[in-house]
Amino acid sequence: MALKTLNKTKIGDVFKKMDYQSVPIDISKAQKWLVDTNYFVTEYDDLKKTFEKIKENTEWKNFSNPKKTECLYQFSKEIESNTDILCQFKYALRRVLPKDTKIGLEQLNNYLQYYSTLIEDQHVDEVNDENVVLCCIDTKYEISLAELGYVLGSTLAGGRNIIFTGNQDSWFLNYLIDLSIKAGIPEETINFICTKSNDLQQLCSKQIQKNIKIDDIEEFNDKKVLITPNLKGSMIIFNDSDLDSAVETAVKAIWGSCGLLPWSIDTLLVQEDIVKKFSDKLKIRLKKLELNEFSTNSDDISFFYSDDFKGNLDKMEKEAKSQGIEIFKAKETNNTKLIVPTLFIGGKVSGNKIMSEINIQPTVGTILAFRTPKEAINLANNNRQGLAVSLWSQNISLINEVVRKIDVGTIWVNCHGVIKGSVGFTTRKYEGIGYFGGYEGYYEFNELIEVKTTQNQKTSSQILSQSKKAQDSWNKLPFKSRAEKIFKIVRNNSEWMSSFYKAVNNLDTINTSQIIDNFDLKSYRDPIGVVIINKSDKTVPDLVLGALLLGNSVLIVENNNNFITELIKNLPLGVFGSVSSSELALESLKQSVVVIGGEKPVPRSFLTQKMYDYKSGDLYKFIIRRCTIKKNVWVDVGDSF
Repeated sequence: MALKTLNKTKIGDVFKKMDYQSVPIDISKAQKWLVDTNYFVTEYDDLKKTFEKIKENTEWKNFSNPKKTECLYQFSKEIESNTDILCQFKYALRRVLPKDTKIGLEQLNNYLQYYSTLIEDQHVDEVNDENVVLCCIDTKYEISLAELGYVLGSTLAGGRNIIFTGNQDSWFLNYLIDLSIKAGIPEETINFICTKSNDLQQLCSKQIQKNIKIDDIEEFNDKKVLITPNLKGSMIIFNDSDLDSAVETAVKAIWGSCGLLPWSIDTLLVQEDIVKKFSDKLKIRLKKLELNEFSTNSDDISFFYSDDFKGNLDKMEKEAKSQGIEIFKAKETNNTKLIVPTLFIGGKVSGNKIMSEINIQPTVGTILAFRTPKEAINLANNNRQGLAVSLWSQNISLINEVVRKIDVGTIWVNCHGVIKGSVGFTTRKYEGIGYFGGYEGYYEFNELIEVKTTQNQKTSSQILSQSKKAQDSWNKLPFKSRAEKIFKIVRNNSEWMSSFYKAVNNLDTINTSQIIDNFDLKSYRDPIGVVIINKSDKTVPDLVLGALLLGNSVLIVENNNNFITELIKNLPLGVFGSVSSSELALESLKQSVVVIGGEKPVPRSFLTQKMYDYKSGDLYKFIIRRCTIKKNVWVDVGDSF
C-alpha cells in the first residue's frame, strides 16, 4: 500500500489507542530468594572461630594467576547474567530503580574485569602476607556498587579473603557471594558475617571502615576509610553552559539512585545572571518527573523511604521557612510515605546543626548564586566533601582556572559520575583515605602496615607545623628549580647523586592525559604535604629525594647520617628535617601527612595517621603513590573520538 493512502486521522486514532500503562516493578525472584534465606547473629565466641577458619583458608591465595583471572572474569559474567534479580534486590531493599542499578552493576563489573586483567598482564607485586581484609560496613546505609567493585576487585586480585560485616539487611551481598562461588571462587573467600558486635574488628589489623561519623574519621590509621555517603558535593554552572544538559544532569546527580551514591550532590552553584533561567528550567523538568509511592518501570526517580529521611526533611523545611528561603516541590501530595524532589532556592539549610548530628541526609537540592569564578570556587571548597565536583562551562580558559583551584579528587566537566575501573582516584578532606580503583587501588589494600607505638606522649605540633608552612613555599617552585637546589647539595655524593638522577628521570613527567570512551581524562599529581620517613635502609636516599622533588617537605625519624644533616642544613628551613619519635604530634595536620616505614616506635598519636611501607616492586611508583594525591579531570568530548 502506498504511503499517500494513509489517513492522518487513523494514524492519530492508533496512537490514542496505544496502551502506555505503567507496569509495576517485578520483585518476585528477589522475594523468593529472601524468603528462602535465613540469617542469624553470630556471637563473639563463634566469630573468633569463624575468623580464624577464614584466615587459615589459603585456597584462593594458592590459585595460579591465570586461574584467578578466569574466576574474576567469570564472576563479572555471572553478575551480568543475573542483572534482573540483582536489580530486584536493590529495588526491594532500597527502592533504587532498575535503570540506576544497571549503571552501578556496569561499574562493579568494570572494576572486576579490570582487576582480572591486572593480575595477569601487569604481574602486580604481592606486598603483604596477611590473608584477610575485614570490610566493616554499616549496611543500614548504602554501599555503592562501584565501591563494592574496587574493594572486591583489589582484594581478590591480591589473593586474599575478605569479610564484610554489618547488620542483617545485606542480602544483596550474600547473593553476590553465591554468584562468586558459582564462578569458581572458593567458599570462604568472600564472606559476610551478620553481627551486632564490634569485636570482630579487633581480630584483623587491615580493616576497611565505612559510614563512620564525620568527626571520628581521623581516629583510624591503617584502617582504610571508604567514602562516606552523607557528604554531598556541588555542581558549578557558569552562564555559558548548556543549561538543558545541566538541568538533566542535576536531576540525576541529586535524586538518581535515591541520592545515596558517594558522588550524589546537593548544591547547585549557579552564576547570578542565569539563576532565574536555570531555576525555571529545573522546576519545569521536576514537574514532569514521573514518580509514585509504589514505583513502576516508567518512573524517572524513586526514594528509599525512612523515618530519618522524612523527619529530617521536615526539620529542614521548617528551618528554610524561618530563614525566608524559597521552597519548591516537584508535586503536592498528601501521601506521607512519598518523598518528592525538593529544592531550596537562595539559601542552604543542610549545613547547619540540624544535619550535623545524623549520618544521612534527605535528598534535597539547593540553588545558590555566585557572581565571579573566585566566589564559586570558595563556595565549592567550603565543604567537607572532597570527592568530586561537576563543572559546567564552554570556556576552556575558565575551566582550567577553576580546575586548578578546586580542592577535590575528581572534577567532571560538562558531565557527572564518570567512573572507570582502570583509573585510580584519591579523595580530599573528609572523604576517605588513600586510593580507590586503578593499579594504585590494588596497592592501597596491600601496603598498609602495623606500627610499633610508644607510651611517650611528649609531643609538640610545632615541628610539623613548621614543615607544612615550609612545604607551601617549596611546592610553589617549579620542578626544575627544586631539582637545581637539590643538585647543588648532592652532586659530590655518588650514592645520593645516583638516586637524584633516578628520581628526576622517573618523576619529571607524572601528569598524564588520555582518551577513554568519549572523555578526555587529564590526571594531575599534587604533593601530599609532609612525608615522615621512619626507615634507615638503602631506600632512604630515593625516598627523601623523591618526596622532595614532588614538592613535599620531609621529616626523617632518628637521623644519624652526616650527609642527611648536611642536606637539612642547606635546604630552605623546614623543607627537610630530622626528628625523634617522641617529638611528633599530629593534632592539626592529619589530612596532609603520610608516614613511610615502621622501623622505630612512634607515639600513639600516630595511630590517627596513614602508614605505608615499601617492600617490593617499582620504588618510584611507590613514591608517586604515597607522596602525592591525584586529581582527575574528566571532560565530555561527545562522539568526536
